[in-house]
Amino acid sequence: MKNGNDAQPKQKKIVYINKFDFPEDPSKKIFLPKKQSQLLSLATDALDLPRDAQQVFDTDGNVITNIDDIQPKQKLLISCTKPLPDPELEPKYKSRQPTGRSIRPVIIPKQPDVIPPRDDAEIQQSLAFRNISVKEGIRNSLVSLYNNLSPQHKAQLESSEALKQLNEQNAKYLFDTYLSKHFICPTLQLDDNDIGKMTWNRVLLILQLLTHTRRSHGHHHHLQVRKIR
Repeated sequence: MKNGNDAQPKQKKIVYINKFDFPEDPSKKIFLPKKQSQLLSLATDALDLPRDAQQVFDTDGNVITNIDDIQPKQKLLISCTKPLPDPELEPKYKSRQPTGRSIRPVIIPKQPDVIPPRDDAEIQQSLAFRNISVKEGIRNSLVSLYNNLSPQHKAQLESSEALKQLNEQNAKYLFDTYLSKHFICPTLQLDDNDIGKMTWNRVLLILQLLTHTRRSHGHHHHLQVRKIR
């Protein structure tokens, strides 16, 4: 006959474990050991984890670090992810870089000057591709390239003065040729009719070639023309 004073064996707690990423899968039942490390080892085998279990969570996602906080029949989620280091516990390393050492500045290369598009670019291009002699084509090509340069680039050319003179002579030649071809001559009166307006508009078009050279020399001309009948 058993004595009532005999100590009864303490029953072990039963808990249910699941993989952290699959909490809805059927749970595995295990006896809760006394140490956290033993619980992680049992969970690794019971859940057939690919790596050793590292952390224990409750169903709300809270990490459990003390095994005494686990209740009987509680559902636990097991993770193989290592816990993040506590910033307060990380060792502080002193910088070995000497004090007063300056950082070399980053040298940014100078961006090239952007040449704005010319107002008479289409006219210059059309002149360069006209069906003319080789000599005239070379002349027109040089003039076209010269007029598309910025003032700074023009000043750096070895033949800057010669090209400037060639450009002025070519513009004057084109202007005189246009006037002669269309029988236009200077006059003190411009008829206020359709022919007069058309003539004036055509002269203004060719004058665009002279605008930049005339302005650079400070000249301002007021031309009135009429068509010879």
